[in-house]
Amino acid sequence: MRRRIALLASVSTFVCLLLFCVPFVAFLRGSYVAHVDELADVNAQIAASAVAARRSDDAAVLRSVEDERVPQAQIAIRIGRGVPYGRPDACVRRAGEQARPGPTRVTDCGSRRVATRATTTRDGVRAWVAVAIETSDQWRSLAVVIGLAVAAMLLLPLVAVLVAERLGRSMVRPVDALVRAAGRVSDGDLGTRVVPAGPPEIARMGQTFNELVRRIEELINNERETLADLSHRLRSPVTVLMLQAEALPDAEDSTRLLASVERLQRQLDEVIDQARTPSPALSCGSGPTDLRVAVARCARQWRLAVHGEGRRCDLRSAGSTLPVDLTEKELMAVIDILVDNVLKHTPPGTALAVSTRAAPDGRAAVLAVEDAGPGIHDARAVERGRSGADSSGLGLDIVRRTVEGAGGDLRIGVSDLGGARVEVTLPLALPVRPAGPGPGGPGHP
Repeated sequence: MRRRIALLASVSTFVCLLLFCVPFVAFLRGSYVAHVDELADVNAQIAASAVAARRSDDAAVLRSVEDERVPQAQIAIRIGRGVPYGRPDACVRRAGEQARPGPTRVTDCGSRRVATRATTTRDGVRAWVAVAIETSDQWRSLAVVIGLAVAAMLLLPLVAVLVAERLGRSMVRPVDALVRAAGRVSDGDLGTRVVPAGPPEIARMGQTFNELVRRIEELINNERETLADLSHRLRSPVTVLMLQAEALPDAEDSTRLLASVERLQRQLDEVIDQARTPSPALSCGSGPTDLRVAVARCARQWRLAVHGEGRRCDLRSAGSTLPVDLTEKELMAVIDILVDNVLKHTPPGTALAVSTRAAPDGRAAVLAVEDAGPGIHDARAVERGRSGADSSGLGLDIVRRTVEGAGGDLRIGVSDLGGARVEVTLPLALPVRPAGPGPGGPGHP
């Protein structure tokens, strides 16, 4: 932007100077020539009048002409066939010989302007008068003016560039600050503010930006507080459910229900923690976490729910540790959502498989959850709020956003079991920070 402003200023200044200097120099040249021609014409008329008023043999005519001429004029006179007065050179003499009766004729002789006029003496003898005026001084003055004009055409655009650069900097610097502040806001730093500066329009833009960020921060804080309040209120009913589960006479039912209530309790705790985090983009996790160990820990929690519905769940793990850059809670939430989707959207007794492995290039870890159900036929199922069943449609969107935030991706395909296959790819991170104790090898929960 600054370069364009500087270029516009320099080109505009040069064009304006060009449009001014060319006519001005032409006017000066014309004025110089007109002034010299007028001076030569006046002296020629004076000399011709003096010759016409005297006889051809009157020597006083030459003295009178000499008395009347201006200092910078050289006068040459020839009466009849006599010797020319004033010792004219060949160019002036030739111009005089070409003089004809009538108005004064002005011609060039080198650097001189020569005015010639034909006349007759009082006794009828033909004569001519030539007045030569040197114009070297005028042309030197004109050359100085032209040089100054050229210098102005070269220097003033440079001055305009410097002024435009300073002006552009004063305009661009606040805009750059706004761009950097917008980048920080896009990264999640809602405490970013700018100092309004620059021209009034840009200063108002800065004020509007600050007001916008303040309003966004206020709305997010209100939403976060509402979410934390709602989650906190749900803790009491969850506690009651836990007590009722413990009081069930059937130990197996009690254990299965307690496992489900504990998962709900963990989800509520995670919601409250996220609500208390100023910005997820600025929060620092405790990763990396071992994907294999996280899957094993989650499997212990699914065990009762999976067996209670008569399902078979295969855990497959290839390779050693698979550290990924997600916290333990985030990774376990991803696994829980994917398995929970299978339990919700497939009939009881449907088999499922959870596998972990390293990508072929060795730079990423792959988590795949497969089932033998009807599959996912809508490729837009990962979009927020889109669900083909009686659910909120948020699960896969939460997984997608979490995975993409860690630099990975989410794919939906067809499983070898005949149903859906949801595959999560996450970049590997070192060193390994285990999620906690638990088996990592293959098995059946």
